[in-house]
Amino acid sequence: MTTTGVSVNGATVQTFLGATQAAVSAGMTKDVVHAAAKKDSAKLAEWVQTTTWDGMQSDLTQKLTGFLQDDAVGIFADVWGRCVELKHCVDDTRRDSALTSAVVLADHDFTYTLEPEVDVLVDGVKLGRFPFHVELTCTVAGLELQVQHGAIAAIRCGHCDGTAAISLAGTQIWQRTLAHLDLPGELRLTKPLPL
Repeated sequence: MTTTGVSVNGATVQTFLGATQAAVSAGMTKDVVHAAAKKDSAKLAEWVQTTTWDGMQSDLTQKLTGFLQDDAVGIFADVWGRCVELKHCVDDTRRDSALTSAVVLADHDFTYTLEPEVDVLVDGVKLGRFPFHVELTCTVAGLELQVQHGAIAAIRCGHCDGTAAISLAGTQIWQRTLAHLDLPGELRLTKPLPL
């Protein structure tokens, strides 16, 4: 993901999604963790069932949220970087440095997914792993980008609605509907974003 010079008011993916450690940990009950372990291996399931490690859920949550520390605008930059029309406009403004273009993108839906895994090691031996699935589904409308010198120079208008969810081995442990976001207000370009 490209995140150079852009911020979502300084937000990480975790903050943008609103996935607090407390909220995610609340859904990661011992039963959910045990079911996830059974899907991985009998050895991991047995260990989870018999361990006296009281902090397992909070430690798993901390590891998971560690994967969510990238700048959240990378989600949008990745999607926009695949737009053919925008790429043509970026190329045109590279060739003509005096050119500034406004690119209006059609209303579009996209899904961002991340699939981090947390390995469980006991005395240096891997017992198994816990697979997580993070998914953000967005609908973006009214988007207009200003392109200059081969890069996105500004977000002129547009808004976004969406939902976010986190699952552990196929069991949803957290979900949230994202509030309506006005993209020029939420996404600030401190430097042009090259694609």
